[in-house]
Amino acid sequence: MTSETELSNGDDTVPLTVTVAKACELSGFGPTSIWAFLKDRRLEAVRLPGVRRTLISYRSLAKLLAPSAEATPRRRPGRSRAIQKSPSDMKHEERRPAARGNNIDPTGRSI
Repeated sequence: MTSETELSNGDDTVPLTVTVAKACELSGFGPTSIWAFLKDRRLEAVRLPGVRRTLISYRSLAKLLAPSAEATPRRRPGRSRAIQKSPSDMKHEERRPAARGNNIDPTGRSI
């Protein structure tokens, strides 16, 4: 389980905010993913008036990375995937005749 102190790279202090670059380093995600999480509001952006730099709330980063019950997908009952048929099984199946349509060659003549 990931705790806030594990994300702080060994320091005992937990920062209030981190830069996008530091969030990438701590989480293992790339900058594109971090910006997507900010856009989707899965991460909380901290912006100060008059400052162009975007900071990320450390608490929201820790919450995003913490394992949760919602993160594990539930399996539906039944088969998990379709079974592929082997070529030998296909030989014994009834084969449908090819669909008949307008047989026209590239010059526009009927064949």
